[in-house]
Amino acid sequence: MSGMKRRGDREGTIYQRADGRWEARVTVGFGVRRSFYGATRQEGMQKLREAQQAIESGLPLGDGRQTTAQFLEGWLHAVEHRLRRSTWNRYCEYVALHIVPSLGQVRLTKLSPQHVQQFYAQKLSEGLSSTIVRHIHAVLHRALVHAVKLGLVPRNVTDAVEASRMRHAEIRPLSARQARAFLEASRSERLHALFVLALATGMRQGELRALRWQVCRSGTGNTPGARVAALPGGE
Repeated sequence: MSGMKRRGDREGTIYQRADGRWEARVTVGFGVRRSFYGATRQEGMQKLREAQQAIESGLPLGDGRQTTAQFLEGWLHAVEHRLRRSTWNRYCEYVALHIVPSLGQVRLTKLSPQHVQQFYAQKLSEGLSSTIVRHIHAVLHRALVHAVKLGLVPRNVTDAVEASRMRHAEIRPLSARQARAFLEASRSERLHALFVLALATGMRQGELRALRWQVCRSGTGNTPGARVAALPGGE
């Protein structure tokens, strides 16, 4: 190493270490040098070129040790103020319940299309709907777009993976007898009125969840009004 020429900013060197790995070094300014490692000289050169391109673009260099979970935690914090609260909460749910348990320990720089493809297959085999898997794919893709912009990874690996196709499950509605039995069994439940409304109107789950209680005033002095369910924006 003593025979190496002094290099300027963004110039690099590459050599084989005693342990057989190849080490590429690049100067990032003020005499600070960063090292990148590869099993082959080609891999080392590739990492060196990526680092040089990131420096030229003014992007930060990842240290290669950041896990996918650590990156996603920082990303969620960064986008929190730009998203609606409900959207951000949904992103957090997908990340915490699905992405991190399966991919969180993988280093961000090592995350591959194969990792992602196997992750989606695993979720489907666990019984998760294809719709939810597509939503998870959209969140992971958006997060990795951010990683590419920051120069933490050279590409978005989700671009090479097809999200699961929509699978339309056959709907089997309750028979009249089953509906009556269900309502009788749920009579003491707090949401019994909601169950009645769902069966009577066929409203979708999202519409039912959007209902809010309002008080209907009778206009006759102090006579209490009835509590009625109303859709947001309704009168």
